[in-house]
Formats: sequence, C-alpha cells, structure tokens
Amino acid sequence: MKNGMSFNGVHSSTLAGVTARTRDRPVMPAPKMAAYEADNMSGDIDFTDYTGITYYQNRTVAVDFQIAGKSLGDLQNKINAVMMWCRGKGQIIFDDIPAVIWIGRVSDSVSYLPEHGGQSAVLSVSFLCEPFTRFLHDAFDGVKLGDKIPIGSMFKLGAPQHYTIGPSAFGMAQVIDILGDVPVMPILKKTTTGVWSVTIDNGLGTQTFRCTQTAKTTLDCVKKQIYGEDGTNYMPYMTGDFIMLTPGDNTIISTSQTFELHYTPLYLYNGGLS
Repeated sequence: MKNGMSFNGVHSSTLAGVTARTRDRPVMPAPKMAAYEADNMSGDIDFTDYTGITYYQNRTVAVDFQIAGKSLGDLQNKINAVMMWCRGKGQIIFDDIPAVIWIGRVSDSVSYLPEHGGQSAVLSVSFLCEPFTRFLHDAFDGVKLGDKIPIGSMFKLGAPQHYTIGPSAFGMAQVIDILGDVPVMPILKKTTTGVWSVTIDNGLGTQTFRCTQTAKTTLDCVKKQIYGEDGTNYMPYMTGDFIMLTPGDNTIISTSQTFELHYTPLYLYNGGLS
C-alpha cells in the first residue's frame, strides 16, 4: 500500500525517521451473521438480512511503522513518539484513499525487535476500526475547496439547495438521493416555526414523525434526541419515528415545515472516491 496516513489530523510524515506502510486493510467488514441450525435439514436458515438491512462487525487495519534512528537511544525516542501519536481513538485518513475517514484506535499490544545494531525497528500496529468509512464532511455542506475528490464522483455542487426540504406543494412528493453504501440516521433541522410533521418512504417502509412544539427544532436521529435552539428537550412534544434513510432515492411524502437534512455518507470501503 502507499505510504502515509494521518491520525487525528497529524500526518505520519511529521514523525522524524518514521515511514508508515499499510500492511492489511480489509475492503469490506464481516457481516453479523444470524442463522438457525435445524436437525432435520442440511445447512441452516440464514436470517442475516431478515430486516432488509445487513449489520457489520468492526474491522482491523494493520500498519507497519519502519523506524530509523542514529543510535539505540534515538530509536527508543522515535518509538515513543509513534506510540504517543497513535494513542486514543481518532480519525484515520490514508494517503491513497484521502476522501474517506476511518474511526479507530490501537487494539493490541505493540512490541518490536531492534535491528541493525539498534538503529532500526518495525512496529506492527493494529487499529480496530468502525465498520464503515465516512465522507470528510456532512453531505449538506457538499464538497469543499481543497478536498481530494476526483472528477466524476457522485457528490453534488450546491448541496445545501439539494438537502433543504420545503413544505410539500399541492401534495407532491419530493425525492432525495442519499449517498453512500449503507443506511444512515440523519439530523433534521427545522428552520421555520409551526407544528412539524414529516412522512418519508425510505424504500423499506414509511416513517412518520410529528412535533407539536412550534419553535425551530433539531431532530437528531443519531442520538435519538429532539431539542430547540437553546437545547431544551422537546421529547414530550414528539410522536412517531426517528428517521432512517437508505442509499439511493428516498421519498419525502409530506412535510409541513422547511428543514435542512444533514447526514454523513457511509461506505463499505472508499465509495469510489479515489
């Protein structure tokens, strides 16, 4: 794999005498299998996709850090710098797929054997990462100047206009295209005042949400919260579902107020963004 990666915004090239090289990076996470094995049949009954959605396990990415020092003491200091750099949980961006973020942390103990008279070593570090990679930004914000996004990608210019949903006119449904490979839980931000109701068909079924609080409101389907501009809890005013959206066309059957649709596209690997 190509050299180089960033962890929590700091690139591996800032570590003197250190070269990072990806050794193993799964292109797809393992699905969470659900099956029933009956005695009177061959094989088993697979319920993995019974709900229409496949759930996935975390995955491990292995990176080798090649470290060169002028002496054994210098080598030890550089090893310590690498360990301080990659501690904790954070965002990982690999140089060869720079448009997506991996979220992970070091998941195993790290050891090494000095080579060449104590002047070099290789650290093999395993990062346990979340199942999906994610785009650099909220889809509402679209592509930003300086993003390493190739020509021909699926991202839209003028994304705020695409993801600002107004009241349904004359009962007409509105179709929005959700980017990514897997379903997402969005954040809906109502920018007008009044009783708010939304009905969405995500391809798996119809979801309806209603809030009788008339103030500007945020429905956070990720954290399962609904609140006002000052953070006031509006759960007592809410009925219905927290919304889930699926890749491709989703239909806003109706909405009584204008709202912004915020979500971060999720991918099995890099979403064709390299």
